[in-house]
Amino acid sequence: MGLRPGVRRAGLVSFEPRLGPGRDSAMTMRTYESLPTAAARIGVSVKTIRRRIAEGVLPVYRCGRILRLDPEDVDAMFSRYPQWTTSESHSAGRRSARPAS
Repeated sequence: MGLRPGVRRAGLVSFEPRLGPGRDSAMTMRTYESLPTAAARIGVSVKTIRRRIAEGVLPVYRCGRILRLDPEDVDAMFSRYPQWTTSESHSAGRRSARPAS
């Protein structure tokens, strides 16, 4: 089973699986994006994307010299930061400027 290139738009490349005899027609289409497109989408520089690839945090797909990213992998780099409520931030053990005497 091979892949047939799809339509290129704004750095996104989609691939549709070629279906042979007896293949399931319910296969999904995969979409990849270029490094500049991914960087612009998440608001970082291409250099940051390349650093994450070098660190092993972000998997990259290579075809010759062309690098492509799975948008789901790019989104998975982010983790939700815990939010504090106002009462938690005030009771978090604020230190006074002067030691108690």
